[in-house]
Amino acid sequence: MKKTISVEKLKDTINSCLANSTCEPEVRHGMIFVLEHVLFETGNYEGYKYLSQDQLREDMLPGVRYSSDGNILPYEQRFVDTDSTRRHYF
Repeated sequence: MKKTISVEKLKDTINSCLANSTCEPEVRHGMIFVLEHVLFETGNYEGYKYLSQDQLREDMLPGVRYSSDGNILPYEQRFVDTDSTRRHYF
């Protein structure tokens, strides 16, 4: 019997892991690789955004930084001390 999984459910599950997981970044990179492969192969890739510090727990590095008043920082400062695996796929 052939089994299938919903691409949307896979994306939701991995998005939750990317935002909440305390595992090593290398593990999240693996999740990203699998998700992007499935999304591209099924024609469902619509991009992603980096999660900011207000979208994560305080003890996690964000994918992108904003100033304390919510304004955009200069490009060089946006990615200082960040974790590129903290993303949300659309």
